[in-house]
Amino acid sequence: MKSTVALLSLLAACAGATLRDNDIGRSAAVEHEPVAASTGETVASAPSETDDPPGPLELEVPGFGPAVVVLPEARARPAPLLVAAHGAGDAPEWQCEHWGTIARGRYFVLCPRGTSLGGGGYYYATHIALERELVAALGAMRRTHGSMVRPNGGVYTGYSQGATMGALMIVDHGAELSHLVLVEGGWGDWTLGRAKRYAATGGKSVALVCGGTGCMHRAEAAVKVLERANLRARAELAEGGGHTYVGPVGERATELFETWLFAGDG
Repeated sequence: MKSTVALLSLLAACAGATLRDNDIGRSAAVEHEPVAASTGETVASAPSETDDPPGPLELEVPGFGPAVVVLPEARARPAPLLVAAHGAGDAPEWQCEHWGTIARGRYFVLCPRGTSLGGGGYYYATHIALERELVAALGAMRRTHGSMVRPNGGVYTGYSQGATMGALMIVDHGAELSHLVLVEGGWGDWTLGRAKRYAATGGKSVALVCGGTGCMHRAEAAVKVLERANLRARAELAEGGGHTYVGPVGERATELFETWLFAGDG
């Protein structure tokens, strides 16, 4: 146990991730057990409209561990993509369970795996590693599900390390992932130049969600920078929510996702 904590601390120092003892985001008040991903073959073509949506599936990603995917319910037309990146020590199964429930069958939910810490937890070594895995996973999605995945206007959401490293690498992917929901991280590296770059590649809106005042103060500063780049931006505090993506913090993130994130799309 001591060696695992030491490794997590070292990763945070080296990678710039927001890493705490509860970085996996599970609160004491909420049981959040992982959902077992299917080991069966992924779906190569759109299922019929009468099929029940399958549970989380594993998606083979060349050069990386398998991602987890939740398929949309409506298969008559292309569905948008929602990428959910976990915190250090978390797992893609937990993120796909959480965001798959929020998406309610309207999205392809894609959860990159990262590198194993042992004991069922994973992390992203650097933002460059996360970007490479994301690009490979998006390619695997296109090969597997083809034109059923809408090519633009998707959502990237990250928690803690997934938010911090996601904000660093997302600026070149605004076309595919135009909307961001960054929970307990992702506010520290928004220079005006990087914000303008995200807007230029197709980025539209950024929601920053915090469970404490320290996070919120930094998120509010980031909002000012993002708005100068003509991005819609908003910071929200779930006071006392803590470093987690469930409970009041998760409720606030869900509210922004449902009511604010796409309001400026026209």
